[in-house]
Amino acid sequence: MNIEEKTILDECAKFNRCERLFLKYFKKIRSMVVKTFQIRCFYFTDDEVEELRNQVFVDLLENERKKLRQYDHSLGVPLTGWIKVIVNSTVGMYLRKKSTDESKRKKSVSIDELKEELGIEGLSMIDDEKRYEAIDMLNRIKEAIRLKQLPHQEGLLLQLHFFDELSLSEISSFMNLNINNINQIKHRAVNRLKEILVVVQNRLSPDFGTKK
Repeated sequence: MNIEEKTILDECAKFNRCERLFLKYFKKIRSMVVKTFQIRCFYFTDDEVEELRNQVFVDLLENERKKLRQYDHSLGVPLTGWIKVIVNSTVGMYLRKKSTDESKRKKSVSIDELKEELGIEGLSMIDDEKRYEAIDMLNRIKEAIRLKQLPHQEGLLLQLHFFDELSLSEISSFMNLNINNINQIKHRAVNRLKEILVVVQNRLSPDFGTKK
């Protein structure tokens, strides 16, 4: 840790004079929040970034600046690295809460559209057993995405569109691709996913993927 960082840390952690900390890390923390969203492959808005940047400062200063006082430069981690740890934790907690809230609000995201795309029957059936099988299939799809059984762009698009419920135009902006390319990626992803599902289809009812 250099002299400037030590001075800024001491002023804030020990004497509650945190103006220089804000000035030095205001833009840096915003960039860290954006990078964390990108690494986790989550769509984000400017409002979310600003909210989380402010929350990081709250986390750093709450309980009489406990997290800043916990920083130990003898471990060889720069102060910037310690703040990155706080940012990652703050964004992670936000995303977990957001995911929980969305799952309560929507039992299954884009299930009917996914059923239609893949030609899978059973997702909208009243029969509990059939619906359980269908949800199990969705979990297998998520697992295929998680295990990267699809190319990165295809897996990311399926995740964003069917499970995070972004529109194709929103995905186009997020992935920095035009809408025609997005549609092509979606078409390839759905076809590839159908091939993957054949491997596990025998574990479901024999007529699960058969349209009447």
